[in-house]
Amino acid sequence: MCPTQGNQEEIVKDWFFNVLLVICISKKIRFALALGIVGYFVIDLCGEHMLHDFHLSGILVPLGELFKEKLREEYNKAALGCLTSFWLLAFRLYYKEKERMYRF
Repeated sequence: MCPTQGNQEEIVKDWFFNVLLVICISKKIRFALALGIVGYFVIDLCGEHMLHDFHLSGILVPLGELFKEKLREEYNKAALGCLTSFWLLAFRLYYKEKERMYRF
Protein backbone atom coordinates (compact mmCIF):
# COMPACT_ATOMS: atom_id res chain seq x y z
CA MET A 1 0.00 0.00 0.00
CA CYS A 2 1.35 3.39 -0.96
CA PRO A 3 1.84 5.81 1.96
CA THR A 4 0.28 8.68 -0.02
CA GLN A 5 -2.89 6.75 -0.88
CA GLY A 6 -4.82 8.28 2.00
CA ASN A 7 -3.90 11.76 0.79
CA GLN A 8 -5.05 10.94 -2.75
CA GLU A 9 -8.42 9.78 -1.45
CA GLU A 10 -8.80 13.03 0.48
CA ILE A 11 -7.88 15.04 -2.61
CA VAL A 12 -10.50 13.18 -4.67
CA LYS A 13 -13.13 13.71 -1.96
CA ASP A 14 -12.29 17.42 -1.75
CA TRP A 15 -12.38 17.80 -5.54
CA PHE A 16 -15.76 16.04 -5.78
CA PHE A 17 -17.14 18.12 -2.92
CA ASN A 18 -15.95 21.32 -4.60
CA VAL A 19 -17.58 20.36 -7.90
CA LEU A 20 -20.88 19.63 -6.18
CA LEU A 21 -20.65 22.83 -4.17
CA VAL A 22 -20.15 24.99 -7.26
CA ILE A 23 -22.99 23.23 -9.10
CA CYS A 24 -25.34 23.58 -6.12
CA ILE A 25 -24.62 27.28 -5.71
CA SER A 26 -24.85 28.29 -9.36
CA LYS A 27 -28.32 28.49 -10.88
CA LYS A 28 -26.85 29.03 -14.34
CA ILE A 29 -25.04 25.69 -14.31
CA ARG A 30 -28.10 23.78 -13.12
CA PHE A 31 -30.25 25.54 -15.72
CA ALA A 32 -27.79 24.70 -18.53
CA LEU A 33 -27.65 21.03 -17.48
CA ALA A 34 -31.44 20.83 -17.25
CA LEU A 35 -31.94 22.54 -20.61
CA GLY A 36 -29.55 20.10 -22.24
CA ILE A 37 -31.43 17.09 -20.90
CA VAL A 38 -34.88 18.51 -21.65
CA GLY A 39 -33.80 19.65 -25.12
CA TYR A 40 -32.44 16.21 -25.92
CA PHE A 41 -35.69 14.47 -25.04
CA VAL A 42 -37.89 17.10 -26.71
CA ILE A 43 -36.00 16.94 -30.01
CA ASP A 44 -35.86 13.14 -29.92
CA LEU A 45 -39.57 12.77 -29.13
CA CYS A 46 -40.51 15.42 -31.69
CA GLY A 47 -38.56 13.53 -34.34
CA GLU A 48 -40.26 10.26 -33.44
CA HIS A 49 -43.66 11.96 -33.57
CA MET A 50 -42.93 13.52 -36.97
CA LEU A 51 -41.71 10.23 -38.41
CA HIS A 52 -44.50 8.12 -36.93
CA ASP A 53 -46.92 8.82 -39.81
CA PHE A 54 -44.33 9.12 -42.57
CA HIS A 55 -45.42 6.74 -45.35
CA LEU A 56 -44.81 6.61 -49.07
CA SER A 57 -47.01 4.63 -51.42
CA GLY A 58 -46.48 2.54 -54.49
CA ILE A 59 -43.00 1.92 -55.79
CA LEU A 60 -41.45 4.31 -53.23
CA VAL A 61 -42.25 2.16 -50.16
CA PRO A 62 -38.67 0.81 -49.80
CA LEU A 63 -37.31 4.34 -50.17
CA GLY A 64 -39.73 5.52 -47.50
CA GLU A 65 -38.14 3.24 -44.93
CA LEU A 66 -34.70 4.41 -45.98
CA PHE A 67 -35.72 8.08 -45.68
CA LYS A 68 -37.30 7.35 -42.32
CA GLU A 69 -34.07 5.85 -40.96
CA LYS A 70 -31.97 8.73 -42.33
CA LEU A 71 -34.30 11.33 -40.83
CA ARG A 72 -34.29 9.47 -37.50
CA GLU A 73 -30.48 9.63 -37.50
CA GLU A 74 -30.60 13.37 -38.26
CA TYR A 75 -33.02 14.01 -35.38
CA ASN A 76 -30.75 11.98 -33.11
CA LYS A 77 -27.72 14.03 -34.19
CA ALA A 78 -29.60 17.26 -33.55
CA ALA A 79 -30.66 16.05 -30.09
CA LEU A 80 -27.10 15.04 -29.22
CA GLY A 81 -25.85 18.39 -30.51
CA CYS A 82 -28.26 20.18 -28.20
CA LEU A 83 -27.18 18.04 -25.25
CA THR A 84 -23.46 18.47 -25.83
CA SER A 85 -23.68 22.21 -26.49
CA PHE A 86 -25.58 22.86 -23.26
CA TRP A 87 -23.22 20.63 -21.27
CA LEU A 88 -20.21 22.42 -22.73
CA LEU A 89 -21.85 25.67 -21.68
CA ALA A 90 -22.30 24.21 -18.19
CA PHE A 91 -18.60 23.26 -18.01
CA ARG A 92 -17.59 26.74 -19.15
CA LEU A 93 -19.89 28.28 -16.55
CA TYR A 94 -18.47 25.92 -13.92
CA TYR A 95 -14.95 27.21 -14.45
CA LYS A 96 -16.13 30.84 -14.35
CA GLU A 97 -18.10 30.27 -11.15
CA LYS A 98 -15.22 28.38 -9.57
CA GLU A 99 -12.88 31.29 -10.32
CA ARG A 100 -15.43 33.72 -8.89
CA MET A 101 -16.00 31.67 -5.73
CA TYR A 102 -12.36 31.02 -4.88
CA ARG A 103 -11.08 34.50 -5.69
CA PHE A 104 -9.31 36.06 -2.74
